[in-house]
Amino acid sequence: MAGNPYTQDVQISITAPSVEDPLTDEIGQFLTSDGEALLSDGILNVNLRTVSGDPLTGEVVFRVRQSMALWLLDEATGRWTLAPTTNVNRRKRQVSLTDDLLTQINTGNLYNIDKIPGVPRCYFKARVFYQNPADATNHATFTPGIVVYTPNNERLRLYLPYTSDLDNTCFEARCFVFDPAFPNNVLVGRITLKSTETVSVDGNSIPITTDLRPADLSTYSPAIEVAH
Repeated sequence: MAGNPYTQDVQISITAPSVEDPLTDEIGQFLTSDGEALLSDGILNVNLRTVSGDPLTGEVVFRVRQSMALWLLDEATGRWTLAPTTNVNRRKRQVSLTDDLLTQINTGNLYNIDKIPGVPRCYFKARVFYQNPADATNHATFTPGIVVYTPNNERLRLYLPYTSDLDNTCFEARCFVFDPAFPNNVLVGRITLKSTETVSVDGNSIPITTDLRPADLSTYSPAIEVAH
């Protein structure tokens, strides 16, 4: 703190945002500072404090799979930037499936781990209908939310970036490699979709977010109805 070394006991906690916290829907827009979509495999907050509760800054090593990156949320812009890191795997001939990334941790910052190499990929498409056809002229973005459960009843939240073009967007999610010998080894959960539109009031732009309501199963196409 204030640039002075701290040599006493440190309180450390690592928190993943709760899927039951509405704030998790507002953690950035999952865009990088370059405007590219960032698919997240995990978000965490590292909290370092003195015994008396004062915040600390420290250096830690994240061990991640090779070719993964560590991102930092810029709260001013809501975009993700690459966290400054140094790879501490210094042995030239080292054969390893991990990278050890040394980075500075500030209490209160949100960190993001991007795609885990080799994890099975699943995809889904969403389709939106306007109850009032006249609304179709409004510019809207759509953000999917996925909450799933593993066979061990662990709850997972999968984060995806928003899109303004559902017709040409496939959303990437996570899945297990299906093995007929273990038919129950699948993720079970639900998909929700939010729509955000911007309206102008006295020259000020105000976003309005709406939870979209799924159509009745009986209105689905026969192919989708059978699949469900």
